[in-house]
Amino acid sequence: GLVLDCFAGGGTTAVAARRLGRRSLNLELNSDYLAAAEARVANAHASDPKFDPEQPGLFSEASHVRRPT
Repeated sequence: GLVLDCFAGGGTTAVAARRLGRRSLNLELNSDYLAAAEARVANAHASDPKFDPEQPGLFSEASHVRRPT
């Protein structure tokens, strides 16, 4: 299955999804949170060699955001 996390934050959902063998698409507007989530995934990989941090589309930063005026 595919897990969609529209507010990736610290990356907890991404790590949990990968550990359960699911693909995940994680979106985050804030670049600081995006960096934290990527670091959490890297740490998960360091502690579990079977964990695949190179899953395509694991994290996406919203670059084209339209906000109400």
